[in-house]
Amino acid sequence: MIHGEQDEVVPVKDVDVLYRALQGPKQRYVDPTANHVQAYSNDSERYWQTVSDFLEEHVKA
Repeated sequence: MIHGEQDEVVPVKDVDVLYRALQGPKQRYVDPTANHVQAYSNDSERYWQTVSDFLEEHVKA
C-alpha cells in the first residue's frame, strides 16, 4: 500500500486498518508530504522503487 500522510480523503488511520486486515505478502509506504493520490507525483522514484522492491521479493518469474 502506498499512501499520502496528508490525505484528507482517506485518512492514514483507515489505511492502517486495511493494511492490518490484508492477508499474504504486503508492504506499506506512507509519503509524509503527499496528499490524496499524490505519492507518485511527489516522488516518482521512491514510488517505483517501492513497487519494484515488493514485486522482486514476492513475484517469482
